[in-house]
Amino acid sequence: MAKVSIIIPTFNRAHIIAETLDSIQNQTFQNWECIIIDDGSQDNTSELIGKYVETDQRFHYILRKEYQKKGASSCRNIGLRNSSGKYIQFLDSDDIIENNKLAKQVEILDKKKSLTFSTCKWGRISNSGEIKIKHQSLSTYFSTSRPFELLNIFGNCATYLPIHTFLFHKDLINTSGYWNETLTNNDDGEFITRICINSEGMYFTSETIVYYRTGEQNRLSNLNESKNISSFIEAWNIIDKTIYSHTSIKNHTSVKNAKRDLYLKLSSKNILTKQQKAFCKNRRLYVSSLLLKVLTKLRLWKLLRKFSF
Repeated sequence: MAKVSIIIPTFNRAHIIAETLDSIQNQTFQNWECIIIDDGSQDNTSELIGKYVETDQRFHYILRKEYQKKGASSCRNIGLRNSSGKYIQFLDSDDIIENNKLAKQVEILDKKKSLTFSTCKWGRISNSGEIKIKHQSLSTYFSTSRPFELLNIFGNCATYLPIHTFLFHKDLINTSGYWNETLTNNDDGEFITRICINSEGMYFTSETIVYYRTGEQNRLSNLNESKNISSFIEAWNIIDKTIYSHTSIKNHTSVKNAKRDLYLKLSSKNILTKQQKAFCKNRRLYVSSLLLKVLTKLRLWKLLRKFSF
């Protein structure tokens, strides 16, 4: 039976990570290993995780060494280097996966080529663990032999998929490359871009769901420091170049969307620097979010997903 390696970076989440680990331990699919990489927590994270390691040998705890780069991307790469599974599940230390998540996606990928990945439904939970919403129908819910279509949906519909909705074949990650450790913002977007470009198939299942905890920062809410803004710009410049090298499309819709969001956020504070203005140049304003919702409701996104504007 194929093994799944679950990789969790964590930092000072002792108060909440147990819920995440319990959702792993409750999986109906049993052949997994869970590699938890501590990014230098100063709470009792090591003691709490130690209890799981003692009672279940499938849990593994790694404390990031001082000479290794700090950050979630670095920790995920440490997890990848120490993983032995055929499939990779990335999970943040405050999120939850349904107990049949691994079983349903492994069942799909076991029948597919190696350069593939699977996605699933997602919802939101509160800080107390209460289910707030289940997204039953989204523009990102589809299967395709051309995963680049997912990037078009990200751009055209101004949406995304949380990283824990994915299950990746490790061969696909080895082909696409590990996480970019220089990025502190939108590192997941840069990683998924390479995945979609190198993949031979994306397979969605509606039979399982993961939960994203509300109250966490969104992709732009932490742009309060110049280093985070610079990383955001760097990530999108890399994405732009990556997409161009694959399609000859410059300024893809998703990149334009990022430029607009950054411009609107920073111009309202009147703090745009020369670097930021250069990035936002030729930004494009989109149809209103209300119209996008109407298009989605009418399922016209099925026509949009094959095209880039």
